Amino acid sequence: MIELIVVIAILGILVAIAVPRLTGFQETAENRTDEANARILTSVAQTIYADTGSYPADLASFNVAGDYLDAALVLEGDGTWTYDATTGVVTFAE
Repeated sequence: MIELIVVIAILGILVAIAVPRLTGFQETAENRTDEANARILTSVAQTIYADTGSYPADLASFNVAGDYLDAALVLEGDGTWTYDATTGVVTFAE
């Protein structure tokens, strides 16, 4: 019985060590997803420019670019999305 209690205590200590280290992974993954989406949108803007000779007017214009995006554009994240219509570059910053 005492061995079982010792094992449970050791597992409790391991969980107490592991949980704080794992909590940052989700936030890091979300940030990297937002950065990847910004790179994808920049590529879409450059593709539109190559086809039409002009960049989309704003980020909302990407939703009507059905030939370039398969799904509606959803900009999530706890940061700020910016779009430069003169260069076609989309950025995300926290």
